[in-house]
This record gives sequence, C-alpha cells and structure tokens, in this order.
Amino acid sequence: MSSKGIVDLLVVDILRGILVPFVLEPPSHIISWNTRLEDYVKLVFNFASHFLFKRGVIIFLFIDDLHVLKKVSSFLDSYKFVIKMKWVLIDSLPLVSSKDKN
Repeated sequence: MSSKGIVDLLVVDILRGILVPFVLEPPSHIISWNTRLEDYVKLVFNFASHFLFKRGVIIFLFIDDLHVLKKVSSFLDSYKFVIKMKWVLIDSLPLVSSKDKN
C-alpha cells in the first residue's frame, strides 16, 4: 500500500446482477459492468493500493452473498489489506421506480 495517498475514504457499492427497471431495454438486460465481479473488485483494490492513505478506509456495500464476500476477501491478502470491522445493514426500501404506478 502506498504511504503517500490522496484518499481517506473509499466507498464501493457492489451491485451484482441487479435489474434496473425502466432504464434497461429490454428490462431483463443486465449491464455488463454489473456482471464482472472479479474485474471490478480488482480495479477497486488496485486503485486503493495507489491512492488510499496508509490508514485509509474502504467500505464495501453489497448484498448478503457468500460469493461476493469470498471474492473481496481473496483480494485482501493480495493487496495487504485487513478487515478491521464488519457491519450488517438492512435496507427495507423496495427498489422500484417512482414512475411505476403499481
């Protein structure tokens, strides 16, 4: 990890295979960047290793998915990062468009 960083906090939202109603055509289509988990996580850790301060923080937001957790964890060792704290958050808001009348 670089000792001369420029970023204190990096917030990473990992959306995996999320459908985006009223945005995608057809609605069943999943955007390609939303399917390549390993590439995305690798880019995040590569960016963090170059630009995050030595005592900086990465917060990963993702659905409760063991596959995602394993993928993130596999990069922790490679890039010499450690988990200091784990949180579990529950969002009870439905993911729907305000344009949907149903």
